[in-house]
Amino acid sequence: MLNMDRIEELRAIMGEDFRRLIAQALQDMQAPLETLERASRGESDPAPLGFALHTLQGIASNIGCIDIAARCAEAREALDAGRFGAAMAQDILAAIEACHAKLAETPGHGRG
Repeated sequence: MLNMDRIEELRAIMGEDFRRLIAQALQDMQAPLETLERASRGESDPAPLGFALHTLQGIASNIGCIDIAARCAEAREALDAGRFGAAMAQDILAAIEACHAKLAETPGHGRG
């Protein structure tokens, strides 16, 4: 789910740089995504996973992907409590894919 108010705010502030901002945010997600993908296969180390979740939560919040930010916050709490599992990582990965698709549909985001 996207916070369209946040998207519109970013577009108004960034103007033509909006597309670059989103592209950079998606690029910045790559390293944490690799950690999350390992966690989805049950290959997680708590310290890097916690950092990856924190990073993804911040990036998602900044670009208006509130569903991802909320899921990452929940996952961080679960990780701290020793309840994080591969299914949580898979759920976040699916939310990221859905948010990326929604961002691609957002006016002013398309490549050009």
